[in-house]
Amino acid sequence: MSDPTGATLQFDGTVATIRIDRSPGNRFSFGLMVQLQGILIDLANRGDLRGVVLVAGGSDFSFGADLTDPDLAVRMSGGTLGQREVAALGEEIIDRWCGLPVPTAIAARGRCIGAGACFLVGADFRFVAPDLRVQFPEVDRGLHLSWRILPRLGREFGWPLARRLALTGIGVGVEALPAASVQVCTDPEAEAFAFARSQAAKPPLAVRAITEVFRAHDRADREHTHGDVDAFASTASSQDFAEAIGAWFAKRPGNYTGR
Repeated sequence: MSDPTGATLQFDGTVATIRIDRSPGNRFSFGLMVQLQGILIDLANRGDLRGVVLVAGGSDFSFGADLTDPDLAVRMSGGTLGQREVAALGEEIIDRWCGLPVPTAIAARGRCIGAGACFLVGADFRFVAPDLRVQFPEVDRGLHLSWRILPRLGREFGWPLARRLALTGIGVGVEALPAASVQVCTDPEAEAFAFARSQAAKPPLAVRAITEVFRAHDRADREHTHGDVDAFASTASSQDFAEAIGAWFAKRPGNYTGR
């Protein structure tokens, strides 16, 4: 299946591949988020599924949210109702990605920012190129880093690095990531596909049972993020957010008042 928003879903036997290919930079539009929602609902309902691989076209995995997308812009500028819709949809697609009943693998290279970095953090196995750079710039845009990603970020990469990424907005390369959290390779897609096929060859009932234990642990972290949607809407409706976006587009320093 395909759509102009930039995501495709393909199957190689019992292994599914989601490909994001939305030039330039695989930026997340509202339409792409809706399409990913549908793809992930479809995959969760497939009893024969044994593995999922997420890849992206081009030299960078994703530049994050597409602030020029009209559908996204109208919701972000239309008051808390639209802002809550964006936050709730983002939260759902990450929950669904992290909740698939089979192991997930991601292949990533280049810049992996914001929404794209959320998918990287949420994957079970990460195959990355040496040039990967992970960044969460939300704090510099005046936004709460939502989508329930903070507990996952701390658990997967360690809390010191999570604080550095979330509070400074500064990107880090693969050398800063815990060695066990990523597999650095020259051809991430080939490695991710080979891994997924090897997992698909294992006894599926055992794989799903073990995976569910990890999923249950992940679901328990949601109690720490129950206010994410409200916090995102509050920051997105602030004067500081408007100032941050204006400063970013104008390439000038921001002047923030805490309102």
